[in-house]
Amino acid sequence: MKAKGYSLWLIPKEEDIFKKLSNIVSTLSEEHGSPNFLPHVTLIGGIIGTGSDILEKTKTLASLINPYEVSLGDIGHSDEYFKSLFVHIEETPFVIDANKKAQDIFCINKIYKPHLSLFYGDLNQEEKDLMFKKILHADFKSIHFRVEELHLYHTNGVVDEWKEVANIKLDRS
Repeated sequence: MKAKGYSLWLIPKEEDIFKKLSNIVSTLSEEHGSPNFLPHVTLIGGIIGTGSDILEKTKTLASLINPYEVSLGDIGHSDEYFKSLFVHIEETPFVIDANKKAQDIFCINKIYKPHLSLFYGDLNQEEKDLMFKKILHADFKSIHFRVEELHLYHTNGVVDEWKEVANIKLDRS
């Protein structure tokens, strides 16, 4: 499956959290022959434009957002390839406000359902249910991380082609 454009990601910087989530993603991808990817919460995706314009807008956005906490919630699954198995993110005012500011700056209007994907792929319901049961024991609700930077990714093409363009610290404190 191919994606288009650019995306802004929130990546856990705490080593233990990053490692735990990375291990889950890589184990599931290996077991099911799907792409491996960095654990992240997409603040906004599908950004179309020139790299320099998007970078400038990302810097502007970073200057408007205070650092904030992201807390993981329940596990879910869907029929969307890039959201096949995921963990819900608590929709706090900070999470929703950051996305609203991103949508305003990039002129994108989408319903935002914050999540952290654990698996990308097209699986039937039985396969998803088995995968769901396998990781149900993981205590995602105890995981939270501080967002202090935006990771701008060029997410054009297949997952293996995605590249980080910039890592921009949130300026406000």
